[in-house]
Amino acid sequence: MHNSSPVNWSLLAGVRFFLAWIVMTAHIDFYAPGSIAAAFYMFGAKASVAAFLLISGFSIAASIESRPQGFILRRLLRIYPLYFGALLLTLFVQSFIVSTTDNPIYPADGWGKVIGNMLMTQMFFVKALVYNGPFWSLSIEFFFYVLAPVFCFMKKKYLYTLIAISAIVYILPSKPEASIFYVMLLKFNALKYLWIWLLGFCLYKREPKLDFIGGVLCITLLVLSSNFTHPLNIVTLGGTYLILLFSHHITISGSIRSVLNYLGDLSYPLYLMHFPLILLVVYGLNIQSEFLLYTIIFLTTALSIRVFDVYLKNILFRPLFTKLLNSSMWRKTVFSHVPQKIAISYRL
Repeated sequence: MHNSSPVNWSLLAGVRFFLAWIVMTAHIDFYAPGSIAAAFYMFGAKASVAAFLLISGFSIAASIESRPQGFILRRLLRIYPLYFGALLLTLFVQSFIVSTTDNPIYPADGWGKVIGNMLMTQMFFVKALVYNGPFWSLSIEFFFYVLAPVFCFMKKKYLYTLIAISAIVYILPSKPEASIFYVMLLKFNALKYLWIWLLGFCLYKREPKLDFIGGVLCITLLVLSSNFTHPLNIVTLGGTYLILLFSHHITISGSIRSVLNYLGDLSYPLYLMHFPLILLVVYGLNIQSEFLLYTIIFLTTALSIRVFDVYLKNILFRPLFTKLLNSSMWRKTVFSHVPQKIAISYRL
């Protein structure tokens, strides 16, 4: 895998924030409609999640190429501390709303479901927590991370075949009367969304033919899929695709680059935490002010970075994950069953 052109990661960080903003405002528009949320509704939350996965695949390909060893540890430390913080927040909001509201908007999730989400097995063995619906995509993305070292050494024809199979599953129509196997296939989101993640993964190679085919595929699936119903979905996903292709031609000043990088850092906790915060503010605290809602969301998001992505990451999660990945069970399970050129990404 090779990409000779420098990638404008700051610009992509800004795009990630914009996508997280679209998802957040879509949920705000549903639970607490306001003028700000309404302005972004047409960009489409589902298209934003797909665009997230497109950037994720692209970024993961770059990460493995530049530093294959220790890849899994880096990914765990990147996503889990803030994910754990969002899980704690979700449990607090669930407890607060259920205990203080006569008719809570949702019933409380049981501990089996909570533990399943803590282990990031939602959408495989349990459903996502009802007080944090956006959790559904995190386990799928982590599943792609685990498979990424294998994808690196697969022949292109096999990767393209996987993209084609996944794309077909993605556009299959919903049929309530269909067999249980058909329904289960439609609910297998790891396969359903693999096409867009692998498209970004392969795009990092900068192959002209793939660039063209990938763009046509994105537009075609937007038209054919029932998942995309908003008029600006094509701008959200197609625009992200074009930025991935041409970001290296765009020059950004140092000050703007710093701002975009910070917004990129905010994008992940913003995506993880906005949903329970909306429910807390609107239903738990009965606050109707749009300004206060956005203020609480952004202050909590910024604080979470300091607490979970800096402090707890270094004193708790880094030692914990390092110990787990150094365990004899992990080494025997992984290194004895996969080729060494792949196993290096699972090592420290």
